[in-house]
Amino acid sequence: MNKILLTLAIAISFAFSSNAQSESYVPFRVHISPFTYVIPNYTKGYGAGAGISIEPAYAINDNFVAGLKLEAALFGAGTETSSSIGAVGSYILTGDYYLGEGKSRFFGGLGVGLFSGATAAIYNTGTTPVEAAGGSGFGLVPRVGVQLSHFRLAAEYNLAPKNMSYLGLKAAITIGGGMY
Repeated sequence: MNKILLTLAIAISFAFSSNAQSESYVPFRVHISPFTYVIPNYTKGYGAGAGISIEPAYAINDNFVAGLKLEAALFGAGTETSSSIGAVGSYILTGDYYLGEGKSRFFGGLGVGLFSGATAAIYNTGTTPVEAAGGSGFGLVPRVGVQLSHFRLAAEYNLAPKNMSYLGLKAAITIGGGMY
C-alpha cells in the first residue's frame, strides 16, 4: 500500500512539475482592438467598414496561446438611390503559434466559432423600399501577424457562412503577456 501511495505521489509531482506553462512570458493577456479596418466579401457592393474586438488569452507555453475573440464589425455603402448597412458579430476560440523569442515575434493562428450577422438595404426608387437578411453559423478565422511588445498587428480572414466573410486588418493593444 505504501509503495502505491509513493508511486502515486511521485506521478502527481511529475505531473505538476511538467505542467506546460509559459516560462518566459506572463501567461494571461488581453488583446484590445479599438479599431479594425474591415473589408467585406459581399456581392452587394458594400464598402469598407470598422470593427472592434477584445480577446482574452492564455499562454499554454512560450509559443502557443489560446484565447476567445469577441468581435463586432460594421460596414456600409450608399448612393443617391440606395443605402446599405451590414453588421457581423463573432465569438471565436483561437489558437496562435508564436515564432522565436523576445519582445517582437511573428505569429500565425486559427480560430473557429460562431458568426451572426444581418444586412439591410433601403431603396429610394419607389419599389421595394427595404430589404433585410440575416443569419448565423460556424466559421473559421486564419490569421497572421506580429506582436511588438504590447502592440499587435494582425491580418485575419473571417471565413463566415451566409455571405458574412470579411478581411480584418487590426491594430491592438496587449495588456499583460509581457516577458518576465
